[in-house]
Amino acid sequence: YDTRISGAIFAGPGRPLWLGRARRLADAAQRIALALRDGGCVVCGAPFAHTHAHHVEPYASGGRTDIDQLASLCAHCHTQVHTGFIRLRRRTDGTWHPLRIDPGDDPVPLGSGPGAARPTQAPGDQRGSGISRPRGSPQRSR
Repeated sequence: YDTRISGAIFAGPGRPLWLGRARRLADAAQRIALALRDGGCVVCGAPFAHTHAHHVEPYASGGRTDIDQLASLCAHCHTQVHTGFIRLRRRTDGTWHPLRIDPGDDPVPLGSGPGAARPTQAPGDQRGSGISRPRGSPQRSR
């Protein structure tokens, strides 16, 4: 067993990963656990260093700062979640499943997180990545 990983996941004595409402922001032990679990943005796969710890249930609405209630999101995807364009659902294995929300349509599953298979996507192309343009913004010409 790799004790570094076990220690990060369980955080050892006196370092709980379930902080409830005692603290709003994820602490260092939780950030390490998020890095190990999520590996980066759970929507687009951006590097972990560029992510925020997102409360799946908003803290202002009673959300808890518990490791199972946090997801790693880059700034863009974090904004997309808070504006209602993306919703996160927990899979049975504990990972997050992002869904794109289009008004009037059913939610559309997105390729999620680091290593998501996007075989038809050219390097640098964001089509199909779950990244959407704000309403009314022009399409990028090819």
